[in-house]
Amino acid sequence: MNGSTVDALVIGGGPAGLGAALALGRARRSVVVCDSGDYRNRSAHAMHGFPSRDGMPPAAFRDEIWREMAEYEAVERRDARVSDLRGSIDRFEALLADGTRVPARRVLLAPGVRDRLPPVRGLEELWGTRAVTCPYCDGWELRDAALGVLVSPEAGLPYVRTVRAWSTDLVVFACDGLRLDETQRRWLETRRIGVRTDPVQRVEERDGSVIVSFVGGSSVERRAIFVSPDPAPRGELAAQLGCALTADGFVVVDASGCTSVPGVFAAGDVRRADEPHHAMGAAADGSSAGMAMNADLLAHDDPAPGD
Repeated sequence: MNGSTVDALVIGGGPAGLGAALALGRARRSVVVCDSGDYRNRSAHAMHGFPSRDGMPPAAFRDEIWREMAEYEAVERRDARVSDLRGSIDRFEALLADGTRVPARRVLLAPGVRDRLPPVRGLEELWGTRAVTCPYCDGWELRDAALGVLVSPEAGLPYVRTVRAWSTDLVVFACDGLRLDETQRRWLETRRIGVRTDPVQRVEERDGSVIVSFVGGSSVERRAIFVSPDPAPRGELAAQLGCALTADGFVVVDASGCTSVPGVFAAGDVRRADEPHHAMGAAADGSSAGMAMNADLLAHDDPAPGD
């Protein structure tokens, strides 16, 4: 497939990109999937909430999909980052970090997002293990445990209310300038939720627990902490192609996943600004986008009445 124009270039090797590649492969399309290996859930020990795959490690999940994909010989995997992407419909070209070029008729952007964490020492090291974000993903394993909730102004108390469905033993840590008014404090007090508004200095794991230390020397021990991060879409390539973006940098798409640039589609978290971010939703989103890409190619190559 090197050097020849493929039907579809898929950028992103997570659930959204692989969902699209599977749909396109089954539609007998030639596909190149570019996988940078930089996954949002790279630190997670398991993924949850995905029927038939609950508890499977993310790496094993991807490996299983590629084993299934082996049947579709026109689907090729490239373990490389796309460093440059140019062109227009039917004439796109990607430059990979390894120096190779991939010409393609259609492009799917599924690079996902990166989590911008609160500026707390030690949080990056615990991310995905003792510091997690999604109670639907990790709440069951932490049910009824002593938990902390690091809350930003953007997430607010609705995030605390969600976590509380899995455990009532909570302590809220305010961060990033969160200020609680009297109504909010009463809401927490009536639910027996502890509150610490003094600045968090660092977090660290010790003997299977998380120690949350504050400026001034005091600390609190918790089994784990939930954190409300600020997801930043990886929209550099979308911007390079001229795709419309939201104010927060998410890719704007129509109902079929098509961006404002003809021939360019987007799927998964990179375009899901106000929707839950989870593997099952991303995979379904990618599958739908893959089918839309195939329909777009069919309409271009063999237009039928009504196209």
